[in-house]
Amino acid sequence: MLTVGLTRENTRPVTEEDSAARISPLVPPVFASARMIGFAEAVCAELMAEHLAEGETSVGIGFQFTHEAATPIGMKVTMRVRLVACEGRKHVFEIEGRDEVDRICTGRHERAVIQKAKLLAKLEEKARKIAKP
Repeated sequence: MLTVGLTRENTRPVTEEDSAARISPLVPPVFASARMIGFAEAVCAELMAEHLAEGETSVGIGFQFTHEAATPIGMKVTMRVRLVACEGRKHVFEIEGRDEVDRICTGRHERAVIQKAKLLAKLEEKARKIAKP
């Protein structure tokens, strides 16, 4: 059961795949904000998945982040998440990310619990709207 106060932490190295320079050649080769947010989202989703019923999953519905410090490729980053609110199907997380030297981000992330089969059916229907005969 998802309850306020649950926490999860995950650490991983920043790789070339995570480089902001891969997203745009106009920026330096550092941990991209998009990849940082994706990592935070994954940690929240993993925490939720452990507590969901059969057939349920979660989807991101809100993001609010600050990216406070650059992280070089090769350095490890740790994302810590804490569930701070459960409002029906909506769950809110506070997030802090750190590299091996600095705090790199803080933020909030909202996720909603949904029925996976129902979402997949809606996606299939949407895809059919543009399918060529």
